[in-house]
Amino acid sequence: LLLINKSIGPTSFYIVKRVKSLLKVKKVGHAGTLDPNASGVLPVVVGEATKLIPYLHQYAKHYMAVCRLGMTSTSGDLDGEITLCVDKINIQEAQIAETCLDFVGEIEQVPPKYSAVKVDGRRAYKLARQGKEFSLKEKRVNIHQIKMLCLEGNTFIIYVKCGKGTYIRQLVSDIGDKLGCGAVVTELNRIAYGNFSVGKCIPSELIYLPDPLDIGKRAIMSKEDLEQHFIPLTTALYQYPELEITPDIADKIRRGFNFDYLPVPVDQLSILREEKLDKIKVVTTNDDLVALVEMNGEREPRWAENQFPIKLVRVFHGN
Repeated sequence: LLLINKSIGPTSFYIVKRVKSLLKVKKVGHAGTLDPNASGVLPVVVGEATKLIPYLHQYAKHYMAVCRLGMTSTSGDLDGEITLCVDKINIQEAQIAETCLDFVGEIEQVPPKYSAVKVDGRRAYKLARQGKEFSLKEKRVNIHQIKMLCLEGNTFIIYVKCGKGTYIRQLVSDIGDKLGCGAVVTELNRIAYGNFSVGKCIPSELIYLPDPLDIGKRAIMSKEDLEQHFIPLTTALYQYPELEITPDIADKIRRGFNFDYLPVPVDQLSILREEKLDKIKVVTTNDDLVALVEMNGEREPRWAENQFPIKLVRVFHGN
């Protein structure tokens, strides 16, 4: 896992392409698109880490959004066609804060037409740019927190903590509609992804050429430099408890042997007795991630024999 602080300008796909080129590997992806005009934490997964994407998506995303009252656009930001622009707005900070509270919790959100959502196999933003008429279905998203930070003139700033699939542009647009004056995002920064803050990231300028015409120049970071910033898979899956196994069992799991029961060291039995246990990451003594497992509810634990019934969820073979 690599954490990139994406600057305004490049697409998330371009960042992935640059990492792929620098590391000279085939499998590279990311765990959450940032629009070209957005900046902040972009988790880039390499090799076996691409298997982490569904689990990384479960982390909360944290955003700072600078917004403009009295304005609407086709995209929800300044990138689209401006459809309304009013200078005189009589909205107080308390009104915005109160309206924001209406959007906290599980809500239904219609994705913006300028988004990567697929419509009959085609990206919505491509259809929108072609002037095609289409509609998008509501999706349920989770907004954990919206905090009003300040209001100056027609510009306000909010902090948003949300779950996967949330479009901040659409959220701000909906807030503007409810206020009766419209609103767009003028700046958007993803300040954290789960426990990974922007301060832990590699500046994207170090891995791409700011000017595509500078063909003779190279990115500042080399392959070796980039590899020094790899985050171990076990660290990436910090939300799961850890179970240590011996190298011979790790080898058997990776070769396809399906254990019904897993031997558990005595000092780790307490981890498995937790009532609300979801998944467990299985690691070797040198902290190498071997698998994600979950309890096999069809079998009873053999506590006296230090054996735990498992189902393999995902096996990792290392990079």
